Amino acid sequence: MQIIAKGHDEYYPYEPPPLPEYDVSPSLKKLVLKFIGTMLINFLIAGACALAMRIIQTDVHLRSLAHINVPDNVLFYSLLTSHGQVMFFGVLSFNTIWFSYYAVSKWGRKPLASMKLARASFWIMEIAVVLLFLDTVFHFGSGWYNLMPLTFLRLL
Repeated sequence: MQIIAKGHDEYYPYEPPPLPEYDVSPSLKKLVLKFIGTMLINFLIAGACALAMRIIQTDVHLRSLAHINVPDNVLFYSLLTSHGQVMFFGVLSFNTIWFSYYAVSKWGRKPLASMKLARASFWIMEIAVVLLFLDTVFHFGSGWYNLMPLTFLRLL
């Protein structure tokens, strides 16, 4: 059996029809920009927590500079907890949500099922991130406070 090479026109005699033009709605564009802006603010807050953790690991005592009556190891682990939670819930989750909203609408060529629900998801997520941050900063009970403070252990 011999395969004969055919030209482009013999395999595909007709051009496929063009895809319908579709653009993301202006309200979704605003919401996506709000997600991105808030995600960047959350990233800066989590970055500040990371910098404070690194400063605590030096000989500089932040609690005496900031007049905080909390031991260094408790302050370190509360910052560690808030850094991790804000990075995961406030940065990674926000990134996933805005990208999925945009991708469904842009490449799926369909509007979101409910813009009200999408707006509500933004506020629910951001309020949750703020509460998680305040929970760990003000020591309301969650976090990795009881871990062995290996960062403060000095070996001879």
